[in-house]
Amino acid sequence: MKSSQLTIKPFLFIIIACLVLLLNLETTFTSSTDKTLQTNDISSRINKILHSERLVQNTNDSISSNETSVVNSTIPTSNNQTIQSSTNCLTFPCWNGNCVENESCSCFYGWVGTYCNSTLTCYGKSYNNPTVCSGFGKCNSPNNCLCNEGYSGYTCKYYYCNSTLYSNTSYVCNGRGSCLQPDKCQCKNGYNGTFCEFEQQRPIAMLSYTLTEFHKCQPIVINGEMSTPSYGNPFIYIWTIQHKTKTSYVKQYSTPFLNLTTTEVTVYGSFDLTLTVKDAITGVLSIPKTITVVNLGFPPPAIEIVGKNNRTLATTDVPTIFRKQITNLDYSCVAKQEYNFTISWKQIYGPFVDFTTDTYSNLQINRLYSYGNQKYVFRVGTPAFDGSFYFYDDLEITTYSPELQLRVIQYLVSATTAHIEVEYYDPDMLNTQSSTWTWSCDPACSTTLQTALNSYGKTQSTSFDLTKDIVLTSSSFILTLMVVKGSRTATSSIEMVLSDKPVISVIDTVPKRTTITTDEAFVYQIYSQSMLDTISSRKWSLNGVELSDQSSTPSTSDFVIFPAYSLTDGTDNMLAVTIADSSGRLATTSYSFKVAKNPTLCSCQIQQSTGIFMETKFSYVCDSSCLKNQTLDIVYGFLEERTFTKIPLSVLGETYSAVLPPPYAGNELSLFLDVVNTKTMAKIGITSKVTILPMSFEKNILEKVSFWTDLYSNSEGNWNLNLYTASAIVRSISANMNNPNRTTCMNGVVSEGVCTCIEGYYGSDCSMKIADFKELQDNLVSLMSDLKTALIMHPDPNIYHLHLILVAIDSMLRDYTSVATSVVSNTISLLDKTLTRMTETQEIIPSKNVQLLIHYSLESMFKYFEWRSFRGEEDNMISAVALAKKSSRFLMRNKIIGTDPSQFISTTFRLVSAKVPRLQYKGIKIDLGEDSSVSFIGDVFPKAFSKSNIVYSVLTTKDIFKIADRMTITESGFIITPYVISPFSISLDFGEDNINNNMVDYSTIVYTFPLRNISDSFNYSKTYCAYYDQALKVVFGCSVKAYTGTSISCTCNKLGNVILIGQMKATTTYSFDWTLLGVVAITIVGAILLVCCCIIVIILIVIAVYCRKRYRVEDEKSQKIKVAETRYARSMMNIPLANGQSTYSMAAAANY
Repeated sequence: MKSSQLTIKPFLFIIIACLVLLLNLETTFTSSTDKTLQTNDISSRINKILHSERLVQNTNDSISSNETSVVNSTIPTSNNQTIQSSTNCLTFPCWNGNCVENESCSCFYGWVGTYCNSTLTCYGKSYNNPTVCSGFGKCNSPNNCLCNEGYSGYTCKYYYCNSTLYSNTSYVCNGRGSCLQPDKCQCKNGYNGTFCEFEQQRPIAMLSYTLTEFHKCQPIVINGEMSTPSYGNPFIYIWTIQHKTKTSYVKQYSTPFLNLTTTEVTVYGSFDLTLTVKDAITGVLSIPKTITVVNLGFPPPAIEIVGKNNRTLATTDVPTIFRKQITNLDYSCVAKQEYNFTISWKQIYGPFVDFTTDTYSNLQINRLYSYGNQKYVFRVGTPAFDGSFYFYDDLEITTYSPELQLRVIQYLVSATTAHIEVEYYDPDMLNTQSSTWTWSCDPACSTTLQTALNSYGKTQSTSFDLTKDIVLTSSSFILTLMVVKGSRTATSSIEMVLSDKPVISVIDTVPKRTTITTDEAFVYQIYSQSMLDTISSRKWSLNGVELSDQSSTPSTSDFVIFPAYSLTDGTDNMLAVTIADSSGRLATTSYSFKVAKNPTLCSCQIQQSTGIFMETKFSYVCDSSCLKNQTLDIVYGFLEERTFTKIPLSVLGETYSAVLPPPYAGNELSLFLDVVNTKTMAKIGITSKVTILPMSFEKNILEKVSFWTDLYSNSEGNWNLNLYTASAIVRSISANMNNPNRTTCMNGVVSEGVCTCIEGYYGSDCSMKIADFKELQDNLVSLMSDLKTALIMHPDPNIYHLHLILVAIDSMLRDYTSVATSVVSNTISLLDKTLTRMTETQEIIPSKNVQLLIHYSLESMFKYFEWRSFRGEEDNMISAVALAKKSSRFLMRNKIIGTDPSQFISTTFRLVSAKVPRLQYKGIKIDLGEDSSVSFIGDVFPKAFSKSNIVYSVLTTKDIFKIADRMTITESGFIITPYVISPFSISLDFGEDNINNNMVDYSTIVYTFPLRNISDSFNYSKTYCAYYDQALKVVFGCSVKAYTGTSISCTCNKLGNVILIGQMKATTTYSFDWTLLGVVAITIVGAILLVCCCIIVIILIVIAVYCRKRYRVEDEKSQKIKVAETRYARSMMNIPLANGQSTYSMAAAANY
């Protein structure tokens, strides 16, 4: 093995030397840039040759990178044959070649190997492969390419243009084209020359357009005629429109301009529209010009937040709703049903919120999860086809936590002990922060007292006693509690001393806020006491000035009332009270409060001064700088004439409507405009008058009602607009039908200034047909239903909504003789639902204007019943009485301590209500007129807290139900006929101010009725006090307490409609009870008639039986004669009778 290797080594060195020489010859035909590549490839080529010739080399021998070995090297010949050396071709013939000198094979082109039996390849590709040597050379020998002129490299893949490698695109062909083959450039559009060194003039594409969005109602034209040619040559337009997301949608056009319509472009969405112009002579193309166009499909709606985009809310205002409105809906070329878009809301900033959308795609915030000052941003829009928003509007909401409410009260103070109570409340129920309670004294507390107070503060005790051994001082000091919760702080102080001197505790402040507005009445109530003596005087002062005329009895009153408008807005104020007992001992307390700063009156102007009702839009315009403050806004509307209630057209940025109803008298309406601070509710405003022109009376009111309803009630979910529209239409109908300015008597005769209608017509001017009047009543019922629906569906009713509904009800019933029973029923139902809904919202406090509107509505109802003589209206009357009670309870909310009782007197009912201190109500007598009254003779509320206030309401109602006809009194087996002798029923109710009816001691409530116009036959010993409930069921649950000869007093075991019932005296003169006699007579006559009827029936039965029997006898006799005649006839013809009978003679037959 080793000897053979030694033999091969000399030949190996010879082969390597020859190969090196061959490689040196090859490099003379390659460019300088390829020398490095070829040198680096020597080792790999040698290894391939050694492997192909099956040379064996000792693995222990090392061959350096500079050593090479060549075995059976090939030498090209002129006739494309390859001579293989060191081979004896006589022994083994040449497969694809000739044997040269019997020693070696001369292979034909394409064949190699010792015996020419292997195909020639160059770098893995056969010599005859079109891509061998990159297609730019010839495979001359194994892995040896002979490159064409201009090409270089092992595989002939390199070539140059302008001495720059073809792949260097930044510089080859001067960077303006592509190098296709040696020194041959293909220039880009607009360039020419051997190496693209010259720049051609190219046309310029230009686009002209006004809109880039098109839809069914609005095509667009994109004009390319402004494009500039090159050298003045004509050019060709090349338009391309391609969908941005649906890339398969591509269209091309060649016109000078492009008319884009939804018919031409049927796919909705965004498109890239490109114009390229081509020189028709040179073929040079312009630089493409591209714009984005959008196919909207249908006219795009506009969407915006109703009201201000920046809102400030207390955390207690949630849940609430924010409405959006959609405008620019074009129905001129698109049917309503063709509009197909969605509305969506998304929160884009702020903490997490629980929000949804209602059925009308309005934002409904159900719950906040973060308290205090937070910022939220919501976006509402119409989603585009690509997921973005085509049109949207943003709503920014800033929340804040209301003030903490804190009050420290002391009572039952003596020289040894004092009882302390704390009233604390955080309106922000979301705020889960812990609060810190800190008690302090001024001067400083003793160590014992401070330790006790620290313990009470740590446990947040709301009721505890401070005794002498804890206080350790007989001197007075200020005891203060400070509650800190997050960024909010509340403090309350009392002057305290353990002695027998008088003590003052604060009971109530109205309003409870420490900041009030100038349009509010301020009430401050204390509880004063002395353990050893009576309180003899009270001295009230405001900012150091004594108040002498703010209360009817300032020296004895535990409360003070004064209007805040008497104070300067934006000021801090101090109210103080000093009390003295009969021994001259004094006690003092004070209360600090602020009067909110009124906003600056904006420069606003009503744009119209004259217009037609329900047609002309009365709008206002204000200086743009007016409402830059986020907390300022506008309330705008008109004043109802009788009560001056504010009826809104626009509230806090949301416009309900812009049209006005007609006035009831004259042709003027008063408009108001208030600038409101939405955080403090301080406001300042102006009023002005506008002239309202009447509708042409020739027009049919029914047509106008239909027109108004369609015009203004077309916004689903816009409950504010729906409320206003229904209310305004009702008022317009009422005012239009009862306008005293209408003097034309269209279908009647004027007599003494009154238009008397001919048959078939109705109205003050006889302008309406009876049939139209009935249809109008149906419209009124429908409007009542619309108002009720809007009220029920509204997520956040407020005081302005109450105004709208009450004005509609008042307008509906103002002329009660012009409405049907169905209208009254629906009006009662609407008012009942309104009071229920408003009662659920604790923030709604009815004003005096609201009280008047409710009273006027109730008065119209009862007048209607009286006009109808109380016939056929029982259900409505029952509902109206219950409604009067419910309204009185709702109106108790606006009662102010110490003010005179408010009264509303009608021909049928009376409402009296007041608010009195708990300790001052004993002995109160409520005068109800006609010598009737309700008195509190004792402790009516023994279980109530001693410092509570009492709110009462009394409703008196005439006997419209004829109660006496609904009951009977039986005595000693005889039915006694009673009758109601009281002038009316009395119903007492108490408010919700720490009092409920379970606390009432009914025996201390005395009802007094007069005895007037009573006949001598009246039996005083047979007098009953009773009450009836809502079902008109009379309950004898009362007793007569006193009889004076002119009046009777009663007490009852329950609150109800209390009445006095009497009966006539019994007399010695015998008298028939004609009613009983009539009953007996009718009974006897009936019995006689019954007996007669029975006799007649019996006679008829006998006659019928007799007749039936007689008929049977005659029938049998007739049958026998027929049989005899038949036998005789047969005998004459000698016909044998049946059954073998013999014949009979005629005589026999006759005898038979």
